[in-house]
Amino acid sequence: MPHALVLAVAGVGMRAMIESALAAALSDVRSREAAVVTFLTMACGVTLLGSDRHSGGCSRAC
Repeated sequence: MPHALVLAVAGVGMRAMIESALAAALSDVRSREAAVVTFLTMACGVTLLGSDRHSGGCSRAC
């Protein structure tokens, strides 16, 4: 299978999981800001105390 097709199928499969996780994280008003900051930090590949993602993601765009 072509690599791009595998990535596309995996992305579609993960969409529902990411949507439900974000909905659950953002449902509590008191921790909403922390949830958004955490999600954006990890999505953009920011390294903090040696903890980072090892995939491309949106790190090129951020």
